[in-house]
Amino acid sequence: MSTKISCEMAADLLPLYLEDSCSEDSRAALEEHLKNCPSCRAKLERMRSTLPGDLSVENPAPDLSAYAKKVRGHRLRITALALVSVLVLSLLGGILFLTVQRMMQQSSPTVYEVEPGTINLTEGAFRANAEDIGQYVFYTNFQQIKVEVQGSGGDQGTVYLYNTENPDSFIQVLHINKGKWDGTFTGLSAQWRYRITCEGLDGAVITVSEGRATGFFENMKAVLAEIMEMFGGKWDDVQVIHYRRD
Repeated sequence: MSTKISCEMAADLLPLYLEDSCSEDSRAALEEHLKNCPSCRAKLERMRSTLPGDLSVENPAPDLSAYAKKVRGHRLRITALALVSVLVLSLLGGILFLTVQRMMQQSSPTVYEVEPGTINLTEGAFRANAEDIGQYVFYTNFQQIKVEVQGSGGDQGTVYLYNTENPDSFIQVLHINKGKWDGTFTGLSAQWRYRITCEGLDGAVITVSEGRATGFFENMKAVLAEIMEMFGGKWDDVQVIHYRRD
């Protein structure tokens, strides 16, 4: 036998009914009342229409897949950034180490003994007049010889480099003018001895050296040029000199 309830009791039971939290007897009594009470039925519909969902059906658990994907993406970005940072710092550290090492090798090169009468440019620079420079023999352990001209009376001149094994034919030439008062012979060998002669530079003082770079940025540029050369690249305006280590 169904229990009859008033509209006041039905109003109290409607929220519990929507939440599916009332007892079976209360549910049965309310549903029996709703069959015969249009006013309470209308109130029930209004209450249902204002709810975000049908509370008579259990809401499913929220989908966390999108959030998990977002977290994984964030972690991957952090890991990638950390890896790139480590690689960049390692590269910079390697370049710094090679630069300092090169500076030490440049500023304190190994000096080898040479035969008497040969000027060992590894020991330091040598100066002579342009007219007299041709009588000297030079040795370099740096694969290059740098020539600087001071006080030339003419507008331009030429500096020739000879291998003493073939004194009748120069192997390289430098053209000196007012816009360029120095130059460098490159690709030389410590196995050979060299002579230098000048033309059109009467009255000038010639300074001959290996032209070793002792500055930090000069050596860093040379290190970068060597790295690029290893990978088939080229750094314009930087001449790579490979010096002997033995």
